[in-house]
Amino acid sequence: MNFIDIFNSVPPENASLVFSAGLPCSGLNLNDSSPYKPITLPSRYKKDDSSDIFFRETMNTPNTFPHILAFTKKKILRSSCPRLENVDRDQIRPNIVLLVHLGSEGNGFRDTAHG
Repeated sequence: MNFIDIFNSVPPENASLVFSAGLPCSGLNLNDSSPYKPITLPSRYKKDDSSDIFFRETMNTPNTFPHILAFTKKKILRSSCPRLENVDRDQIRPNIVLLVHLGSEGNGFRDTAHG
């Protein structure tokens, strides 16, 4: 499954949608009239194997990164849009907005987010 298929078929986490709906910066992106669609991050949804366990479980707690929500332009997700595998990377400039709720245990140094 490629990323576009994941974005179109796997819904974002409901808790992250609810959390983000209360933020002034994301409310407009959640409207049907918005050019953006909320998408799931491939590392956050459960797969049939052990891939992405670190981000899906370890970094998905109330004290690490409890809410992550991404938005991408709807036109990128349409079937008429060229498949990413068939397009030169220099031609692809998708706009993605990423909202991350940082918990108190996602730090690598006092008062500093890790990474």
